[in-house]
Amino acid sequence: MFLGFSDLTHVQQTLACHYRRFGFGALALLWVAMRKPLFIVRAISCLIFSCSFACTNTAHAHGAYHEEIQRTDEQIAESPRDGSLWFRRGYLNVLHGEWQTALADLERADRVEPNKYATDWLRGQALAAGNKLDAAKAVLDDFIAKYPLHGGALADRARVLTKLGQLEAALVDYRDALKKTANPEPDLVQEVANALVSGNRHAEAADLIDSHLKRLGHSPGLITLALDLEIKLGRYDAALSRVDAMRKTAPRAEPWMAKRASVLVQAGRIEESKQAWKSLFDHIQALPNLERGAHSMQIIAEQSQHALAALNALSVNTPKAPDSTPSPKP
Repeated sequence: MFLGFSDLTHVQQTLACHYRRFGFGALALLWVAMRKPLFIVRAISCLIFSCSFACTNTAHAHGAYHEEIQRTDEQIAESPRDGSLWFRRGYLNVLHGEWQTALADLERADRVEPNKYATDWLRGQALAAGNKLDAAKAVLDDFIAKYPLHGGALADRARVLTKLGQLEAALVDYRDALKKTANPEPDLVQEVANALVSGNRHAEAADLIDSHLKRLGHSPGLITLALDLEIKLGRYDAALSRVDAMRKTAPRAEPWMAKRASVLVQAGRIEESKQAWKSLFDHIQALPNLERGAHSMQIIAEQSQHALAALNALSVNTPKAPDSTPSPKP
């Protein structure tokens, strides 16, 4: 009996799309749990442990590739017929960019324990890393045909399609990946938004980010991209509201005060911008000596002075509109 993604929806989709954050243990246990119903309870317990362990050891997992490979090789020497060990080696090599070695490891995993692990998903990533894009797409096509709710595989195929220059098809997969991923991480949301921007879908990208920011809360990368898109779309009031919100929560208000003054210029609100730059400069001058003398504050103060000078020059050189009041008749 084979369990579909609907049987463990939240756990499966979350870990499947973001398996790199949780490590091999979670990925392998997830796949076995999907295929063996009697294994589910034990697998979920192990998944909880694996995720807890991985969350505190992310830096170790990414910085100790050679140690992990050596440990896995020692285990393979003892248990060469254990497909999970070959799958683990393939996973580690995919993460490290050793795509040819990864392919060999995944082939061995399939040979010793056929159809037990998500080898085609990793195989597609390995082929993509080796720039074998057509082959990667073909493998991912087959995998997604079997598991259409797999958000991670859809995102991987979207990346391949983007490299192949098939942006429209990639956007379909990206949108689908978001829908089929429980609580997508900021990195995936930003990746999809950037793809939409590449396809000149700026409004859709802005709306996408805004909807996910309501769920994610503070995410600097998404907020910066949202701000840029709102300015590009002429949504200046929304951009100013976002800047004001960031100013209240940021460790230092001054960069956001400068951003607000800059947005006002782009909105054509010159007098308000001049006042904002002046307020920022006065604010910095009123800081204690140690803070005011900081390099970052000096740069912002200089930026304020240059902006004020440019705006004042603009006001002086801008000709006044002719008086439309009719002259009195003699």
